[in-house]
Amino acid sequence: MPPCTPPPLLQDCWAKTDPESGRPVLTVRDHCIHVGAVAEYIGQLLPSLTKKHLPSGYATLAALHDVGKITLGFQKKCPSWTHFSSCNKAGLEGNHSLVSHAFLGDYISHKKSKYWSISLGGHHGRYSFHKSTNRGFNETGSEWAQPLREELASELITLFGALPDSEDKPDPYLIHWFTGLITFADWIGSNTDFFPLPENQDLEHLASKESAQTSARSALGDLLWNDVKPREAQQFTTLFPFPPNELQKTLSKAVTIQGLYIVEATMGMGKTEAAFTAAYQRWETGEERGIYFALPTQLTSNRIFNRIKPFLDQAIATSSPLSLVHGNSWLTDERTQHINASNTADQQNGSDALRWFSSSRRALLSPFGVGTIDQALLSVLHTKYASLRFFGLAGKTVILDEVHSYDDYTFNLICKLVKELTKKGSTVIILSATLTHEARQKLVLAAEGSEEEPVSAYPLITAVKRTSNGQVTEHFPVRDTSPSKNYSLCHITLDEGAEQDDGMLDSIASAAENGACVLVIRNTVKLAQSTYDSIKSRVGEHVPVGLLHSRFPQFRREEIEQEWVGYLEKGSLTRPDGCILIATQIVEQSVDIDADLLVTDLSPTDLILQRLGRLHRHERSRPSGFESPQCWILHPHISEETDAKVLKKQLGSSAWIYPPHNLIQSSSVWQSREKISLPEDIRTLLETTAAGATATSPAIDELKLTQLADTRAKAGTASTRTKSPISTNALNDDDQGNQTRWNSQPSATLVMLSQEPTRLGSSLTLHFLNGEKYTTNLHAFDFKLAKMLHKNAVRIPAYLLGKTEICSEWLDGYFFEKSALAIPQHSTGGHCHIPNATAELSYQIQYTQNSGISFTQLSAPTQLYEDEEECWW
Repeated sequence: MPPCTPPPLLQDCWAKTDPESGRPVLTVRDHCIHVGAVAEYIGQLLPSLTKKHLPSGYATLAALHDVGKITLGFQKKCPSWTHFSSCNKAGLEGNHSLVSHAFLGDYISHKKSKYWSISLGGHHGRYSFHKSTNRGFNETGSEWAQPLREELASELITLFGALPDSEDKPDPYLIHWFTGLITFADWIGSNTDFFPLPENQDLEHLASKESAQTSARSALGDLLWNDVKPREAQQFTTLFPFPPNELQKTLSKAVTIQGLYIVEATMGMGKTEAAFTAAYQRWETGEERGIYFALPTQLTSNRIFNRIKPFLDQAIATSSPLSLVHGNSWLTDERTQHINASNTADQQNGSDALRWFSSSRRALLSPFGVGTIDQALLSVLHTKYASLRFFGLAGKTVILDEVHSYDDYTFNLICKLVKELTKKGSTVIILSATLTHEARQKLVLAAEGSEEEPVSAYPLITAVKRTSNGQVTEHFPVRDTSPSKNYSLCHITLDEGAEQDDGMLDSIASAAENGACVLVIRNTVKLAQSTYDSIKSRVGEHVPVGLLHSRFPQFRREEIEQEWVGYLEKGSLTRPDGCILIATQIVEQSVDIDADLLVTDLSPTDLILQRLGRLHRHERSRPSGFESPQCWILHPHISEETDAKVLKKQLGSSAWIYPPHNLIQSSSVWQSREKISLPEDIRTLLETTAAGATATSPAIDELKLTQLADTRAKAGTASTRTKSPISTNALNDDDQGNQTRWNSQPSATLVMLSQEPTRLGSSLTLHFLNGEKYTTNLHAFDFKLAKMLHKNAVRIPAYLLGKTEICSEWLDGYFFEKSALAIPQHSTGGHCHIPNATAELSYQIQYTQNSGISFTQLSAPTQLYEDEEECWW
């Protein structure tokens, strides 16, 4: 390939083009100075414990992120730029991140400092691993490029400081964190609202460090990221409209320095307010800034999102954005909210910030956020833009709620998250009602503490504090002055092979007829639907009966939730004189439902305890016969003297949701009790279940070995997926839930319509099940349509649609997974027609407005129990 003639100069190398003319308008040099100035200011704004992790010359490193654009493979991407018209780019490397990584790896003199070049290669969301420009890719014809890169590097070093020259190899997660900082700085430095493109269409050296610094300060100021300060000396009673209890006082005294704090306390004891207060104390020190409050599900995240803003309005002195962070947060109109807009300027800046942080990938960068645990876990997994998430979390106070509800795989991911965040300057607060000794010890170990002997006190706060002399582990028992709650237990053993019986159903109906508000929790959607159908025919029309699970269209689920939480919440003025709500696991935590009687399927002990939190939750008068809390537990009929396969089958569909051996242990422990007292018995119930039954059989032993092997497999997979995030560029997409759950079954999405769509050219008219009608242009993404689609969407197991291709190509652009339209026979339900299906389906899908989606297998009978609620996993 002939050399470019004449050889280009540094000012000939473009980085950004004008979106209208397509001509280059910004040089690589100027863009690098912009990003270096932004990174420099971000570093100045970091809280003290995180700032100390910055490498020397960090702004120079960030500024060099696009030095790889000085190569023929990139410069030829703009056909209108005639400086390189004589050069052929065929086969040349066009990935400038890879070239930046390779250049800096060669340019840095100290061997161990070369690892910082990995951050340059990863600033577009995935890492590259070519360590030298002389191998791994083709730069033929770019002989002129290396001197220009060195010229730019020399100027940037003069402006921002020397590159790292350390004898210490950086921690991989420190490189991961710094990659996120560079990405953040690049996104701001590339934003034309903050750094407008030059009007002159000819490339010139225009940027000075001083002008770039002024723009950087203005940009971060507009985003309200520059000055987040708490109000001074706020007391608990000024943050909340009630005095602190013993748990809240104890945590407040325990949180003295950065570290891990594990709060174990019963449901309804004020753990959330305790954690908020602890976060405020950490902000007061200046060592941390911001918060991320993570919960298991989108539903629980939405509820805490509404609770946190009044606290932040009182606790934070400066204007700041608050973001809702989960895969469907974009469906919430107010997914970003403004804290303390005290004047017109604040309100204007607040609007700019809210728009910027409303992007799903930017939401974790917001100083304050509430969302799902999945979004936090993605920061330590091999997913695209994991580094940006990790940077967004590090240095914040991170609260992980309802930790007891995770399986072994996700729990191991949480331990990794705890380890890396506490090392990078975050305080992590774990909230749980039902941790075992073993689980607590794993969390303590993750924070590099040690717990030699299990502590049996309950409630309990465990602290692993990062002191200058190493990690210190402390325990703070909490004196619980609240009265104990005594529960009567009734154990109902179902007939062999049955998962409900007439006597149970009659008793539930009778309780409701006599004035009790009954909550029935079944372990699968199919069981909940069957129970609803059976009970509905047993009560009069004056007794409300409801069904709540995840297999309703979003709009309908919201209607049902609003109706039934309105009936059963604290202080309800519409509480019926007798009612029955049948639900799945979605109501077992963080939902304000107060039942007079609880009926529940057998489940692991920690989840039964969670379900008990919905029983006699508040002080109120109760109907006759239900003055004290009663829980009926449905146990499968099992015969231990059989083989493991038969024993698992006897456990029914629950054994496909929860580990069979865990269910057997749980059944043995609970059936030995006719009464329990909480919180006194929580620790005993958990540890007795964990220890296992004293009497065993070959079948039980085999199930135990299977569960142990499964636990080891989950731990190994979690370790592999979180090991050195910079070690692979084979990344997965970063959509909600990816890799955060163990073997999550593939899902599909049905969009529910009331009639066939009508198409005229590129125009499509849709009649949605919720009554809305909308016409769209198929050739453009329509945000308003996207919201309507999701409001009328319901997730189903992908196998219900089989391998059939659904010919609605335009729909694919609105969902991550396989999707299809579905039209019930009538507006209130019936068999669903799937338009444009290319083959016969193996399942008949039905919908009713009271039962949601159900299905019947049409082909050869194959028993499938993949019917779990995703919230548990």
